[in-house]
Amino acid sequence: MTVGDAIMVQQKGQTLRLGEAFGMPGIYAAKDTDLMLGAASGKKVYLGYGRDNAWVESGTGNGFFKGTLTATNLVATAAMTVKKAAFFDDTVTVKKNLILSTGTETMDLAEEMSSLRTENTELRAMMTEMRAQMTEMQQRR
Repeated sequence: MTVGDAIMVQQKGQTLRLGEAFGMPGIYAAKDTDLMLGAASGKKVYLGYGRDNAWVESGTGNGFFKGTLTATNLVATAAMTVKKAAFFDDTVTVKKNLILSTGTETMDLAEEMSSLRTENTELRAMMTEMRAQMTEMQQRR
Protein backbone atom coordinates (compact mmCIF):
# COMPACT_ATOMS: atom_id res chain seq x y z
CA MET A 1 0.00 0.00 0.00
CA THR A 2 1.33 3.43 -0.92
CA VAL A 3 -0.20 6.57 0.58
CA GLY A 4 0.48 9.87 -1.16
CA ASP A 5 -0.45 12.14 1.76
CA ALA A 6 -0.41 12.08 5.56
CA ILE A 7 -2.63 9.58 7.33
CA MET A 8 -4.88 11.09 9.97
CA VAL A 9 -6.18 8.75 12.68
CA GLN A 10 -8.93 10.04 14.96
CA GLN A 11 -10.36 8.41 18.06
CA LYS A 12 -12.09 9.81 21.18
CA GLY A 13 -11.27 13.40 20.19
CA GLN A 14 -7.57 12.66 19.63
CA THR A 15 -5.91 13.08 16.24
CA LEU A 16 -2.66 11.44 15.20
CA ARG A 17 -0.89 12.36 11.98
CA LEU A 18 1.50 9.94 10.29
CA GLY A 19 3.54 11.36 7.47
CA GLU A 20 5.35 14.69 7.41
CA ALA A 21 6.06 16.81 10.51
CA PHE A 22 8.30 19.89 10.34
CA GLY A 23 9.89 18.82 7.07
CA MET A 24 10.71 15.29 8.23
CA PRO A 25 8.91 11.95 8.25
CA GLY A 26 7.07 11.80 11.52
CA ILE A 27 4.35 10.77 13.92
CA TYR A 28 2.69 13.86 15.32
CA ALA A 29 -0.13 14.66 17.75
CA ALA A 30 -2.12 16.84 15.41
CA LYS A 31 -3.96 18.82 18.09
CA ASP A 32 -2.63 20.76 21.06
CA THR A 33 -2.03 17.63 23.13
CA ASP A 34 0.73 15.33 24.37
CA LEU A 35 1.79 12.26 22.41
CA MET A 36 2.02 8.84 24.08
CA LEU A 37 4.56 6.39 22.74
CA GLY A 38 4.68 3.36 24.98
CA ALA A 39 5.22 -0.32 25.56
CA ALA A 40 4.16 -2.87 28.18
CA SER A 41 5.78 -2.46 31.60
CA GLY A 42 9.37 -3.67 31.58
CA LYS A 43 9.60 -3.38 27.78
CA LYS A 44 11.65 -0.78 25.95
CA VAL A 45 10.86 1.86 23.37
CA TYR A 46 13.87 2.06 21.06
CA LEU A 47 14.98 5.20 19.24
CA GLY A 48 17.38 5.45 16.35
CA TYR A 49 18.69 2.61 14.22
CA GLY A 50 18.42 -0.80 15.87
CA ARG A 51 18.48 -1.49 19.59
CA ASP A 52 21.82 0.05 20.56
CA ASN A 53 21.31 3.77 19.89
CA ALA A 54 18.81 4.77 22.58
CA TRP A 55 15.93 3.39 24.60
CA VAL A 56 13.51 4.14 27.44
CA GLU A 57 12.12 1.32 29.57
CA SER A 58 8.40 1.43 30.32
CA GLY A 59 7.45 1.24 33.98
CA THR A 60 10.89 2.12 35.37
CA GLY A 61 11.71 5.14 33.24
CA ASN A 62 15.27 3.87 32.91
CA GLY A 63 16.92 5.06 29.74
CA PHE A 64 20.07 4.73 27.68
CA PHE A 65 21.68 6.97 25.09
CA LYS A 66 24.71 5.72 23.18
CA GLY A 67 26.00 9.20 22.39
CA THR A 68 26.10 12.53 24.15
CA LEU A 69 23.06 13.65 26.13
CA THR A 70 22.80 17.43 26.11
CA ALA A 71 20.48 19.49 28.29
CA THR A 72 20.16 23.20 28.95
CA ASN A 73 19.27 22.56 32.58
CA LEU A 74 19.72 19.15 34.21
CA VAL A 75 17.94 18.48 37.51
CA ALA A 76 18.49 15.21 39.39
CA THR A 77 15.71 14.82 41.96
CA ALA A 78 17.23 11.64 43.41
CA ALA A 79 20.73 10.18 43.61
CA MET A 80 23.01 10.63 40.63
CA THR A 81 25.89 8.22 40.05
CA VAL A 82 28.75 9.12 37.73
CA LYS A 83 30.86 6.07 36.86
CA LYS A 84 33.65 7.83 34.97
CA ALA A 85 35.38 11.20 35.13
CA ALA A 86 33.12 14.26 35.17
CA PHE A 87 34.25 17.61 33.75
CA PHE A 88 32.68 20.98 34.51
CA ASP A 89 33.41 23.97 32.29
CA ASP A 90 31.92 26.46 34.74
CA THR A 91 31.11 27.00 38.42
CA VAL A 92 29.66 24.10 40.39
CA THR A 93 27.46 25.03 43.35
CA VAL A 94 26.85 22.49 46.10
CA LYS A 95 24.05 23.51 48.50
CA LYS A 96 24.66 20.86 51.14
CA ASN A 97 27.71 18.62 51.57
CA LEU A 98 30.40 17.72 49.09
CA ILE A 99 32.12 14.54 50.22
CA LEU A 100 35.15 13.23 48.37
CA SER A 101 35.61 9.50 48.65
CA THR A 102 38.39 7.14 47.68
CA GLY A 103 38.46 3.41 48.25
CA THR A 104 39.84 3.86 51.77
CA GLU A 105 38.81 7.29 53.07
CA THR A 106 36.30 10.11 52.79
CA MET A 107 36.62 13.86 53.22
CA ASP A 108 33.72 16.20 53.96
CA LEU A 109 34.78 19.45 52.28
CA ALA A 110 32.44 21.58 54.43
CA GLU A 111 34.16 20.27 57.59
CA GLU A 112 37.59 20.74 56.03
CA MET A 113 36.79 24.33 55.04
CA SER A 114 35.53 25.08 58.55
CA SER A 115 38.72 23.64 60.02
CA LEU A 116 40.86 25.68 57.61
CA ARG A 117 38.99 28.87 58.52
CA THR A 118 39.63 28.23 62.21
CA GLU A 119 43.32 27.54 61.56
CA ASN A 120 43.56 30.67 59.40
CA THR A 121 42.07 32.80 62.18
CA GLU A 122 44.50 31.29 64.70
CA LEU A 123 47.48 31.82 62.37
CA ARG A 124 46.50 35.46 61.79
CA ALA A 125 46.28 36.02 65.54
CA MET A 126 49.72 34.40 66.00
CA MET A 127 51.20 36.59 63.23
CA THR A 128 49.76 39.71 64.82
CA GLU A 129 51.26 38.70 68.17
CA MET A 130 54.65 37.92 66.57
CA ARG A 131 54.71 41.31 64.83
CA ALA A 132 53.95 43.03 68.09
CA GLN A 133 56.76 41.11 69.81
CA MET A 134 59.20 41.94 66.99
CA THR A 135 58.29 45.61 67.18
CA GLU A 136 58.82 45.53 70.96
CA MET A 137 62.21 43.80 70.53
CA GLN A 138 63.31 46.36 67.90
CA GLN A 139 62.33 49.23 70.20
CA ARG A 140 64.54 47.83 73.02
CA ARG A 141 67.67 48.16 70.90
